[in-house]
Amino acid sequence: METCVAVVCVTVLGLGSGSVSRAASEAPAQSIRIDVRGAIAHVSVSRTLSWPPRSPNRSGVAKLADQTTDAVLDVALPVHAQLLDVAVGNGRTSSATRPIALAKGRDAYLESLHAIGVAASEIAFEDEASVRIRIAVPETYTSKTIVLNYSFSVLLELSGKQARLAFPAAAELSPPATRVEVQVLAGSGMTEIAIDGASHSARGSASPSAVETVSTRSPWVVVMGPIRGIGSVGDQPRLVAMTSTASPRGRPSLWAYALAAGPGPQPSVLPERVLFLVDRSRSVGPGGLEAERDLARRVLEAMPPSTRFDALFFDRAQKRLFPLARTATREAIAALEDEMVPARMSNGTDLTGALHAAGDLLRRDAADFAPRCLLVLLTDGAVGAVPARFATLPALLGGPPGVALQVASLSVRPNDDVPVSPPERRILRMLAATAPLGGAERTLRVAEVADAVPALMETLRGGGDVFGISFGDGSAGDVVKATDVLESGGSIAGAIAWPGPTPVGKAISRTLSYHGQSSPLPLRPVAVDAGWIEPLVTARPPDARILIGPGISALVEPVVRPAATPTRAAEIEANPPGFMERSVVRDALSLAFTPRARACYLNRTARTAAERDLAGRVRLALDLVRGEVVGVRIVASTLAHVAIETCLREAAYALEVPRAYRNDEAVTAVLNLVFRPRTPERGATGPQNPGLDREIDTLVDAALKDGRAAEDVAEKPPAAAATQPAVPAATDVRPAVPGPDAAAPSH
Repeated sequence: METCVAVVCVTVLGLGSGSVSRAASEAPAQSIRIDVRGAIAHVSVSRTLSWPPRSPNRSGVAKLADQTTDAVLDVALPVHAQLLDVAVGNGRTSSATRPIALAKGRDAYLESLHAIGVAASEIAFEDEASVRIRIAVPETYTSKTIVLNYSFSVLLELSGKQARLAFPAAAELSPPATRVEVQVLAGSGMTEIAIDGASHSARGSASPSAVETVSTRSPWVVVMGPIRGIGSVGDQPRLVAMTSTASPRGRPSLWAYALAAGPGPQPSVLPERVLFLVDRSRSVGPGGLEAERDLARRVLEAMPPSTRFDALFFDRAQKRLFPLARTATREAIAALEDEMVPARMSNGTDLTGALHAAGDLLRRDAADFAPRCLLVLLTDGAVGAVPARFATLPALLGGPPGVALQVASLSVRPNDDVPVSPPERRILRMLAATAPLGGAERTLRVAEVADAVPALMETLRGGGDVFGISFGDGSAGDVVKATDVLESGGSIAGAIAWPGPTPVGKAISRTLSYHGQSSPLPLRPVAVDAGWIEPLVTARPPDARILIGPGISALVEPVVRPAATPTRAAEIEANPPGFMERSVVRDALSLAFTPRARACYLNRTARTAAERDLAGRVRLALDLVRGEVVGVRIVASTLAHVAIETCLREAAYALEVPRAYRNDEAVTAVLNLVFRPRTPERGATGPQNPGLDREIDTLVDAALKDGRAAEDVAEKPPAAAATQPAVPAATDVRPAVPGPDAAAPSH
């Protein structure tokens, strides 16, 4: 999750000619009040700015220093904070700002400056700034101070059994000492409060609180605890949760939550038996296979010395590494690495078949893998679809294997490759989520492998990740998903709107459930003002706020910066995904498959006249993904010869097809194969092609020139498909690539 930190940094960038600078000796005073209620904190800041001192003019008469520009202050708020209220005054009276459209706020403020003879400053934003506050007063302003009050709400960060708010160093060169007061809601159970390392015990207090003066020159934190856990096993809570709720009249209720996953009830010692399922299909690629090899070695090196392991390599079929599980010696690890080389890669990815084979192996050799085994799946994530009837790991294994399993589902790809698709990642996550001893699912880049393994081992020791967290009302009503997975030791925070209004005056009862629990877990939500949560739910950029009065003018503007992450268009321009001309696939299949198709035809028996004169057409569809033939189908056939059709399918799996760089789009290539027993006589002056039968070459050329001539010739995809950043393909419809009307083997 992104760290939620409450940052309060106010930088006086300029108060005009003769104004107080950032290094001024009279630093403005500042106080912060933090009101913690459930998963949310309301932070109120009061900042007193000293006004420019008087200076004598030539005649010796004191007057205000020349002020020709407005005061500009940059305020930094945390990523998840939302500004609520802003008020400006002279310390005795203050006025709140009112919302105004962002496009109109600047014009209205400039008009007010013109009326009092003040010019607007043009100063660059501080890097930390998320809000800019501009203040202007006329020359007749006599007060020596300007008081700025503002507040914002922010989500708490959970770490173990503690809640945290982290404050970085102030942006000022001479920041003021700050008085910090922390107030925790009574009955929350949190009795320890630490402010910048200074601990305060609030045991026995009806309303826990603490006060401390801190220096904002360096980062400081507020830590509160302990937090009650839910779903606990002994003293180890599986899930720690804090929630806040608001019930606006006639509108959906609002919820803020902060969740942290702790270790589960499983033993903290890792299993000493490991079974690897290694994806060796062509879609992995040489770079991905090398990363899988490195990952497997690091996993074994992180295990106890007595660990015994075996491996099942899979593509369309499966191959076991050892006859019996072996101790993880250097020799055994080297034997594993020797099998993970590009020469061993084949077309096809049958994850369902691989898991069935793993289940058979675990049942057959249970003595080798009992009582507990770690199943490690190494893949590139391109695993296709899993039939709906195999919705859990036991179903995919073909029933309970007789060994208690823990699962690490790991997909690794080169650094510049596209991410694993969400549907395929859900399949990988399901394997870990339904493991009896828990599991973890990770998608890694090659550069992340070294650092990821120690963290993965720690997660598995803690019982794995927490999956499928959702909010419900304890009935069969609406459920709002919080997250698909929460890594063990990790935390998340967020805000949601509950479907439908919550009745006013009735007790609020909500529950939190997560995968593996037999019943929902009750929550203890804290009621807060709806204004605290609503900005966090909408998460839309705030409007400007303006204050125009006889004594003071102020403008509050959100700082709008370009997105931190590049847009999709910019990313494509910087790292263009692979594009492949249709002719590349067409020619590759024409040249590579035609000899194989001819061999299938010539190897038929010729016992009868019908077999000797066998003729017909076969329409073959090849599904191509990531440079791999993942499926071959006979779409139509007038040949009616099972042996030849089977041979054609197997021959297609032996092809090496082109691969588009950084593209996972699926492509369907359709080959129209024409078989007949005789070849017409060639002309003496005809062109010669020693590598390809001339008749076949002619048929291929004719098919490519007129792809619509025959009903059973492949359809061309729409013209728009040619602009796709890959071999012509689409997400829902897989357009066919016109293939060779090929393979007319002759005697």
